[in-house]
Amino acid sequence: MKKFLTAFLSTVSILLAEDLIPCKVVRVIDGDTFKCVPVNGSRVIKVRLMGIDTLETHNRRKAIRQARWFREGVDTVIAFGKEAKKYAEKLIDKKIVFLEPSVRRKDKYGRMLAYVWLDEDKDEMLNVKLVEEGLAFVFIIPPQVKYLKELGKAQEEAYEDGKGFWKFFKKGK
Repeated sequence: MKKFLTAFLSTVSILLAEDLIPCKVVRVIDGDTFKCVPVNGSRVIKVRLMGIDTLETHNRRKAIRQARWFREGVDTVIAFGKEAKKYAEKLIDKKIVFLEPSVRRKDKYGRMLAYVWLDEDKDEMLNVKLVEEGLAFVFIIPPQVKYLKELGKAQEEAYEDGKGFWKFFKKGK
């Protein structure tokens, strides 16, 4: 019983720890998904940015759906998706980032769900930077609401400034 309790408490403390996971990015797949290898590790993990969504680059069916609510053509949707990917590549490709796993650790595709910090001091979050540039929009699924305030503020400012795809939503357009 004592061994079980020790193992259980160790697992709980790991799950509750707010330690960041340093990870070397090996490939940016799109604006909100990339692959990396944890420092001192060897296994590649796929990471999905939590709390945001970028426009589609690969899945044409999803791009067509986005184009409907976006009221722009599929080519415009895909162009903004590619721009989000390029921006993410510029910030993180081949660099070490710091992963903060979300409450729900993985999605249905097995990707780690995380907030991604560009530095250990948590000064800049990739998720927020994409929203600030108008290359991603806030996409929250409770209970993953930890940075909703920061993401919401970034989106509001991007909209007001007409940044990225938000220029298509501004009044008078």
